Amino acid sequence: MRFVSAIFGCIVALGSSTAFADGYSAVYTQCLNNAYGDLEVTKKCVSTEQEKQNKLLKQYYEKILENNSQHTTNIKQQRQLWQSQVEQRCYSALKSDFGKTKQAKCQLEMTMNQVAYYKSKQLGLS
Repeated sequence: MRFVSAIFGCIVALGSSTAFADGYSAVYTQCLNNAYGDLEVTKKCVSTEQEKQNKLLKQYYEKILENNSQHTTNIKQQRQLWQSQVEQRCYSALKSDFGKTKQAKCQLEMTMNQVAYYKSKQLGLS
């Protein structure tokens, strides 16, 4: 049991390291901290946070489309490319609960990074 908890802790740390600065909500972090390696609780944490990030992604994406109407086609193509990248990086043949949770965390991280990208575009930082 300790071994599984240790591995899970490492995956949580690795999965959250790149996007933690801008993205994960305090509720998500607290949820994971209270999960204590319980895969079902972790899946619920990830799912709830994914919903929040999807809302933000949609909000920023629509705002970028609205503010850049002359580049709509390009922006939509970039979005499709990003969605393809998510599928390539996050989906695998893993069918176990652990594998599915790993995939969900990958999707969450990529979504959060895309939100940060759109947010920076909105602010004119990139």
